[in-house]
Amino acid sequence: MQGVGYNAVADNVHNYPLQLAVGVGIVGALLLYGVFVWTAARSARTVFGRGSEPKGVLLGAFWAAAASYLVYLVFGLSVVGSSFLLWIAMAVVLASDAAVFEVRPPRWGRALAACVAVLVIAGVAFQAAAPLADHAYLVANEPLPASETVPAALSAVRLAPYSYVYRTQVGLVYTDELLANIGLAEQARQQGGDPAPYLEAAKASFDNGVSALRDAVAFTPADFDNYVHLANLYNIGGQVFDASYYSEAIETANQGIALSRNGPAVRLQLARALLATGRVDEAIEQLESALDMDSGYAEAALWLSDAYASQGRVADALTVLRRIDVANPGQPDVAEKIKSLEASDTSGP
Repeated sequence: MQGVGYNAVADNVHNYPLQLAVGVGIVGALLLYGVFVWTAARSARTVFGRGSEPKGVLLGAFWAAAASYLVYLVFGLSVVGSSFLLWIAMAVVLASDAAVFEVRPPRWGRALAACVAVLVIAGVAFQAAAPLADHAYLVANEPLPASETVPAALSAVRLAPYSYVYRTQVGLVYTDELLANIGLAEQARQQGGDPAPYLEAAKASFDNGVSALRDAVAFTPADFDNYVHLANLYNIGGQVFDASYYSEAIETANQGIALSRNGPAVRLQLARALLATGRVDEAIEQLESALDMDSGYAEAALWLSDAYASQGRVADALTVLRRIDVANPGQPDVAEKIKSLEASDTSGP
């Protein structure tokens, strides 16, 4: 985490046998590799046997290609766009020794084939919902107005209700809609207009987002990110609507920490709620812990510097920010905060 940051996701271990064992189990991995070993052994005599037939050279090339790819998989990923070539190579080296058997089809064979064809066509048609749902999910991730992303996210869940990722996205697009409405309310206030309609729309977005993320948590209780998103939403609600939502943020964040103690993002959300309720020392403890996990976590450093500064610990605040500036340079918010604190530090008594 210190090397790549807490946002890095280890979705593949760059070792296909190990990834396979984790994904389908050790028995499943052994069975699949048993097919590879059987293919290599079954075709070895044909490929490496002495003979003058030129096809041996061609078969040897396919055999070597398959073997090379299997070696590569020990150090890399199984990519759909190229892994099918492994199976083609295996088919080629086995085809030369294929046995041919003539079987007279039974009388009921055509009827069975027709039934199977109907089932296959129905299955393919049913699977059409998957790419449609994925397209809707991708639209929901685009930087588009909420009038487009919200219906897209809801459509993705409707088409593929068993995907936890789609459910989370519904909560995220409502959060974006909430922030947009808050921005419109602030803009109306600055221009002397009435912010009430926008705040009312923002509250509806907030309620919808909470409902969606609670649903996501209930659907996949072990998904750590949902607790981060929900705690963040409650923090926004506490800041804009009712301070009582901070207690919901604290409770949700603590649930996330209980699930994964090494998640700095949820500790940041907990610290935000603690700071808002005056529990500065507890917030500092959480933010320091988050930075211990990811020393380049700029957002946590900014919140920690504010917490230190609120206690008059300007030197400590500057130390934290300067460390972040070294670990993750070029961030304008950090540079601006350093300048501000340096000015206050030098102008103080």
